[in-house]
Amino acid sequence: MLRLIFILKNGNIIYQYQFGDTLEESYLYDLYNLIRTDINENIKHEEYFKYRISYLADCSLNLVFIFMTSFGIRIEDIERELNICKKEILNLFIDVLKNNNSDIKDNIFNDFEPILYKIHKNLKPKVSLIGFAGVGKTTIRKLIKAEEIPNEHSATINVDSSTIKVGKLYYSLWDFAGQKQYHHLWNTLIKGSDVVLIITDSTRENVEKSKVFTNFIEKEAPFAEYAIIANKQDLEGALNPLEIKNMFGNGANVYPMIAIDQSNREKMIEIMADVLGINTEVSPLLKPLFARDSLIDEAERALKEGYLEVALEKFQEIVKLSLHLDDYEIAKIMEEKTRKIESILSSNETEEICNEEFQEVDTELNENDDQINSEIDTQNSRAHLHEIEVEDFIQDIHKIKKTDEDNRKEILIDINKLNRPPKSKTEELRADIDRMIKEAEELGKKIF
Repeated sequence: MLRLIFILKNGNIIYQYQFGDTLEESYLYDLYNLIRTDINENIKHEEYFKYRISYLADCSLNLVFIFMTSFGIRIEDIERELNICKKEILNLFIDVLKNNNSDIKDNIFNDFEPILYKIHKNLKPKVSLIGFAGVGKTTIRKLIKAEEIPNEHSATINVDSSTIKVGKLYYSLWDFAGQKQYHHLWNTLIKGSDVVLIITDSTRENVEKSKVFTNFIEKEAPFAEYAIIANKQDLEGALNPLEIKNMFGNGANVYPMIAIDQSNREKMIEIMADVLGINTEVSPLLKPLFARDSLIDEAERALKEGYLEVALEKFQEIVKLSLHLDDYEIAKIMEEKTRKIESILSSNETEEICNEEFQEVDTELNENDDQINSEIDTQNSRAHLHEIEVEDFIQDIHKIKKTDEDNRKEILIDINKLNRPPKSKTEELRADIDRMIKEAEELGKKIF
C-alpha cells in the first residue's frame, strides 16, 4: 500500500499527502538527511522502520520525490508509479518549481490530486482472508463488497480475487479456499499481503485449529499486519473475543462479527481500516465516505422533523461528496432528492406569498369594516339623539294636553259654581263652552 508521498525542494517539504498511518514530520526530515547524500536521478530503495522508502530526484530543480509504501508492493510497480509522479508534477507545475523559492503552498498542487489517486489505486493494498472451510470467509467477502449474502454455504473453489473500492480506497481482496485439497496453495497466494484476516467460527475446536495460521503468516508474509475475525458470534456456545485472544496468545486484535447481518458492513470496513492503519476520521481515502454516511443520517432526520431547508443543505453536501468519491449513481439519486426538496420549498414560498397577499387584503377589509362600524356607531348615536328629541317633543305634547284637560276641568267646575242664569244667558254660556272645547280638541289633533 502507498502510505505517503512527499516532495522536497532545497531540502524543504513543499508537498505531502498521507493515505494512512506513517511517520511524524520530524522523522521525514531525519529520513531525508539519511538518504540525501545518495540522491540522484536513479530510483533508490531503502528500508525504514516497517516501510519501504523509494526516492527519485530532479537535480536541475533540486527536487526529491519520495514514496513510502508497505513491503507487499512489488518494486517494479513502485518504480513505474514514481516515474509517473515525477513526470506529471513537472508537466503541471514547472513554472512554479523553477522559482528557487521553496515556500510553496500545498493548494498549488490541487490539480495533481486525480493523478495522485490513480497512483494510489495502482499501488493498492492486498487483503487476504484465510480460514478453514465453513467459517464464513465468503460471507465476509460479500459483506465487504455489499453483495447479497447467501443463505446457504457455498464453498470457494481455489481462490477468489477482486478489486474493492470503499470511499477513495482501492484494495485487492483475496478469499482462499478452506478445503484441505487447496492448503498447498496458501503459502503462494498469501505472499505480498498487506493485511491478513484470520476467520474463525468462534467455536473452541476451530479457534484451536486456526492458531496454525499465525506461524504461517509470519513465515510467508512477515511484514503483513494480521487480525482475527471472531465470526458467528450469534451462535450458541460461541467464544467471546477475549477468550479467543487468550487462546491465540500472540496479542493479535480480535474483532467480533456476525457476517450474515448486512448492517455490519460499516463495522467490517472500520475493522479493515484499523488493521491497515487508516484513520477513518482523517484519511482522505475513507473520511469522505463516513462523512457522507453521517450526512445521510442527518438529512433523513431533518426530513422526518420537517426541516426541509436543513435537509436540502445536507443533500447538496452529499452530492458533492459522492462526486468526490466517484459514486456517480449515488450522486444522481441524491441530486433527484435535492430537486424534489427545492420544488417543495418553491411551492411553499408561493403559498407564503399568496398568504401574505391574502393577509394584506384581509387587513384592508378589516380596516373598511372598522370605518363602516364607526359610521354605523355615528348614525346610531345621531338616531339616539333624535329619538331623545322625539321623546322630549312627545312629552311636551302630553304636557300641553294635560294642561288643556286641566283647563277644561277648571271651566266645568266654574260652570257648576255659577248660579243658574236666565235661559238665554245659559244658552250663550253653553255655546261658548262648546266652542272652547272644540278649539281645544282641534289643537290636540294638530299636535298629534
